[in-house]
Amino acid sequence: MRTYLGLVAGGKPVWRSLCVGAILLLWHPPDPAMIVIALMFAAMPILSIFPAFGQRHQLERFCAGALLLAALVAFVTVQTKAVLAPALELGH
Repeated sequence: MRTYLGLVAGGKPVWRSLCVGAILLLWHPPDPAMIVIALMFAAMPILSIFPAFGQRHQLERFCAGALLLAALVAFVTVQTKAVLAPALELGH
């Protein structure tokens, strides 16, 4: 169960951020602020989907754990990106 929680909670904020970062390395947006915005949106969790899945498939405990862990991971990733945002604006 811990492995699945890690995949669910880390999937969106961590792996999606890495994928968006790789895409941004290949495609250079015209405005440097777009880099920061894209990375911040990639780190935002989709927390509201967990209870919907859990109730429908009788996985309430798993989804409650995933919700808590995803919120913690998202807090760390969003805060880290907020601190690093000035360094990501390459043009200014």
